[in-house]
Amino acid sequence: MTCVGSAEIGGFCEKNNDCITPNSACDKKQQKCTCAKNHYESNRACLAGIDAKCTSDENCAPDNTICISDTCSCKSNYVPESINSCIPVSSFGESCLLDTQCSAVTLGAICASTENNTDIIESSTEKVFKMCTCAKEDYYKFGRCLKIKCKTPL
Repeated sequence: MTCVGSAEIGGFCEKNNDCITPNSACDKKQQKCTCAKNHYESNRACLAGIDAKCTSDENCAPDNTICISDTCSCKSNYVPESINSCIPVSSFGESCLLDTQCSAVTLGAICASTENNTDIIESSTEKVFKMCTCAKEDYYKFGRCLKIKCKTPL
């Protein structure tokens, strides 16, 4: 028997007030308590993740986050990988996992596999060979990726 109004994460609920874990809410479709928007579960608690509301840096749980304008954000030179992770930005030619790591430093750059890339990045699911580069139809100049503009002869 479950008493309504005393549910922890994963417990049965019918409304938000049934969930007793701070920063949790009732998922009415599944009828169970889950972490509220922009929060994530860790050790049966709901921690403030990227984009969660905050009043100080201490409110933000992931490493390399700070409270800016009442919102948990990645520190300078970091970008969100997930709700609970900030990863370092990458310069042109450096190893990467996400496009945002590259575009944060080099306008228009993407994180892509390349034939000559020997750097191995280990993600949670697989080893990938990626580095910050320009898309095939772009070129690198003046510290950014520019679109190739073809001129037709007169």
